[in-house]
Amino acid sequence: MTIMHSTTVRTVGAGGVFDRRRAGFFGAAIVIVLGALYLARSRVFFLADGYIFLAYARNIADHFSWAINPPELTFATSSPLWTVLCAICAALIPKSYLPLAVQGLGMALFAGVMMALDSLFRRFAVPAGRSVLAIGIFAGIAFNGFYYAISAMETPLFMLLFIIFCLVISERSVSLIAVGVVAGLLFLTRVEGVLVLPAYCVARLTLRISLRQLVGELVVIGAIFAVVIAPWQVFLFVKTGGALPTSGAGRLYLYLPTVIGTSVAEYLATPYPARLGYIPKIIYGNFVEHPVVLASCLLPLVALIGVYFAALRSRISASTMSLVSFLVTFCSLNLAIYVLFQPLIFQRYLIVALPSFIVAATVVLSERMPHSNERAWPILGVGVSLFVLVVTHLAGVRYFDVPTTRDERVVGLFRALDEQTNGNCRLAAEPLGISAYFTHCYIIDLGGLINPDIWPLLIRGPDAKSELEYARAHGATHIYWNEKHPEVVSEVEQAAGSSGPEVIYRLRK
Repeated sequence: MTIMHSTTVRTVGAGGVFDRRRAGFFGAAIVIVLGALYLARSRVFFLADGYIFLAYARNIADHFSWAINPPELTFATSSPLWTVLCAICAALIPKSYLPLAVQGLGMALFAGVMMALDSLFRRFAVPAGRSVLAIGIFAGIAFNGFYYAISAMETPLFMLLFIIFCLVISERSVSLIAVGVVAGLLFLTRVEGVLVLPAYCVARLTLRISLRQLVGELVVIGAIFAVVIAPWQVFLFVKTGGALPTSGAGRLYLYLPTVIGTSVAEYLATPYPARLGYIPKIIYGNFVEHPVVLASCLLPLVALIGVYFAALRSRISASTMSLVSFLVTFCSLNLAIYVLFQPLIFQRYLIVALPSFIVAATVVLSERMPHSNERAWPILGVGVSLFVLVVTHLAGVRYFDVPTTRDERVVGLFRALDEQTNGNCRLAAEPLGISAYFTHCYIIDLGGLINPDIWPLLIRGPDAKSELEYARAHGATHIYWNEKHPEVVSEVEQAAGSSGPEVIYRLRK
């Protein structure tokens, strides 16, 4: 079933400084070159939760088992589509090359994002020079260290599907089947993908369709969406007894008291309307501790809202206004949901704010200034790109490097891990730092995915003793805790038999 837009869509004109057909290839080339530099720097470079996805992928490929460890089950259940892709790689590729292959897959997906962006700009007749610049800026920003661009993460897949969804809803003939399928895949990539549905409603209402027509569309889309996610939901219910994942609960429990100043029990007992009073503390605490979120998430979101209101006051076509309405609604709902339900404004949850701003600003400016001097756009593009890169990197270095350099014992843990794997495996929270992201964690052997001697997996949670027993039963090689959480130190030492508080890790072999 298809629905026709009631507005006239402009056609793409020829000409321009650049060949339009090469804009997407230009961005993809940047992704590939920067990705190759990352891989050359370290043949296997994991970022944070990427370990968990690969661990589950290996287990699924070997004997289709999901139960590696209950504490981390929710990380993979929150991104089943990416985990399945990793599992396919694990089934087809030798174990020693799996991490490299999965990182290459992430790079390929981001190259696909560039091509999808090019198609989106073609749809809105963006001039050639601006299209290349916008795609180039985003390709560079994607590798600023906060987009998990080449890690075993689901971000490239989510971003690609998100841009495809924008393409689907901006076509003159909207395919309701395509909307339902892509929305379902977005949900299976990351839970907040379901928010594209209410954002779609706002976008359709912007086109002044009747409420009756919108309800009819939602019935069809909802049915397709349910069919797409049903197999996974049944599988999840059988394995875990629940229908939805709860990823991030551990971070909520450990992080909440330090940000809000109340206990977890008190917060969970607070009705949702009353939680609004916590929003200033949550936002302040997150931006003080994670200033990079301010530069890469909140400021682009504020700028996106500014573009929206500027578009309202301008003579913008209905199709452009519909796209901008969709982008601003999705990003705003995303922020609101996570503030209320999980008070962690982390970069993963607002990852589309910056590209959404780039898309909205490019489309609106191209329509508002169709005959502007194209020579000025390269200067603007380079300036914006450098500003974002410098601010995010400086913020990241300030946050991550200070606690790392202050404690050489933490650095020693990761240096020992790097030496045991002959320099092929480095554990990092972000490319700019290594330790501040983690609470206490255990690095355990899962059967030699990378090396016969060691394969790291993070196990985190408030019950250190039971987790340690599990880790030791599965061949623990290192025990590490972050001194930000001293309440678990004595429990870890008692269970591990450490001799004193100066021991931050110990080797089993």
